[in-house]
Amino acid sequence: MTEKQTLQFVFTDGTGAKHMLSMPYALPDLPQNVLMEAASKMAKLNLFAKDGAKIYVKEKAIQYVTTSTTIVSEYK
Repeated sequence: MTEKQTLQFVFTDGTGAKHMLSMPYALPDLPQNVLMEAASKMAKLNLFAKDGAKIYVKEKAIQYVTTSTTIVSEYK
């Protein structure tokens, strides 16, 4: 079994729809204040838009997601 950890920032756009920004190579266990500051800065930069609407408008959550993979069978 292998495990992989991904840092996810969850934002809402101008209509309230949820969008996630995933960072699979982020350092594990970053301090909460560092993550909150990063999310706030990303929201203020207005870097991403779809069809003219800003995507990452308001930060909603920050989470580490751990995914486990269990190999059942391997083929050669």
